[in-house]
Amino acid sequence: MAIELTMPALSQTTDTVKLVAWLVKEGDEVRKGQPVCGVETDKVTMEVESFAGGTVLKLVGRPGEEISAGRVILLLGEPGEVVPEAVPGGTEEGETARKPSGKRVSAAVPGGTEEAKTRATPLVRNLAEKKGLDLAQVPGSGPRGLITKEDLAAYEAALAGGKAAGTFRASRMVRQRAEKLGLDLGHFRGSGPGGLIVFADLPSGGTEEPVVSGSPLSSGLSSFREEEPSRNQLAVAKALSVSAREIPQYSLGVPVDLARLTALREREKTGDGGRLSIYTLYLHAVSRALRDFPRVNGCFRDNRNRLYEEINLGFALAEGRELYVPVVRQADRKNLQEIDEEVKRLTARGKSGNLAGVDLTGCTFTVSNLGVYPVTEFRALVTPGQAGILALGRSGKTILVDEDNRMRVAECMVMTGSFDHRLVNGAEGAAFLAKVKEILEKEL
Repeated sequence: MAIELTMPALSQTTDTVKLVAWLVKEGDEVRKGQPVCGVETDKVTMEVESFAGGTVLKLVGRPGEEISAGRVILLLGEPGEVVPEAVPGGTEEGETARKPSGKRVSAAVPGGTEEAKTRATPLVRNLAEKKGLDLAQVPGSGPRGLITKEDLAAYEAALAGGKAAGTFRASRMVRQRAEKLGLDLGHFRGSGPGGLIVFADLPSGGTEEPVVSGSPLSSGLSSFREEEPSRNQLAVAKALSVSAREIPQYSLGVPVDLARLTALREREKTGDGGRLSIYTLYLHAVSRALRDFPRVNGCFRDNRNRLYEEINLGFALAEGRELYVPVVRQADRKNLQEIDEEVKRLTARGKSGNLAGVDLTGCTFTVSNLGVYPVTEFRALVTPGQAGILALGRSGKTILVDEDNRMRVAECMVMTGSFDHRLVNGAEGAAFLAKVKEILEKEL
């Protein structure tokens, strides 16, 4: 009997990946743990391994196709074994459908229900089931009519506004133009993805998109070039847009005397005789401080305070135009040497483009360091799913006055913490930063 190899869940932020290439072909013998395909998540390109050995009977999916987690991508069996015509979880075109209950169905089954023919990811189906929404009534704007979370939200908002199930979909600017022209968009048929009403669908007077004063178009500048962003860039853009739009955040800056930290870096040597990474010392201090501030190591979600039991620290890593946040897991249980080894391992993998999905997921708090640039201090945006982020600026010499009123020249740095005010109030954010400062200045 054929063994079904399914696409594992490889990202916390999306349940689909892009199939980049097959590493095997039908008829090949594969062993357990052998990579069978390369995929691109919203954060990294990686290989998917087979969980069993056998002969490849059928490949389900084409390079360039978006594949949802849990979908069958490959059939394994014995040489000469008969391959079923309908592969569970996919059709001849590589499409997939799933009932809200989670049972697999084939989109190619004759006489299948409308529910089975509706294309949506498992995440969207679960959301629709919880909200009691009929996906058959929701127009999809994704590839081949795939229903996205945004489509579901727009449909739900329309229902809440008293619209019919077949309500129109249009952007805010199109709605404003239609209102200005006195048009009822409910009578228009959209030509955009999933029935989206665009400016071209409006009659004379609404076909041209309005130009914002001061924009490149309003100044007559029409020469430009466009770049295709990577999936990672799109994911970062989406997350930061959500952060700026939905998280009420505030920032606090605290100066830190780096005398003790500098002395420790000179004194402590790594296994290869080198110095500790500067990130290592900051992550060590933050992980210890988070033990006393569990709310800072959490997030506000669905009107509930979610406090994470593990302290998994992410550190911002720029490689070219890409921004990655590798994660040091259970940082509070590691000593300086262990944290340093992990930081250097993840940094090397990031610079060589070999970060795996597990290296980039599960973060509970983030640290970002721009100290290599002439940036004295900056405010970073809180990552959705977290309650705070610590931004580190460049160190510089300044004059400090000691407790005995004696002045001295010291190397100092400003660290800026940004926090989600729904979970961490100002006093708690300040106390957390004070604890990190105390560890860096007196306890390292």
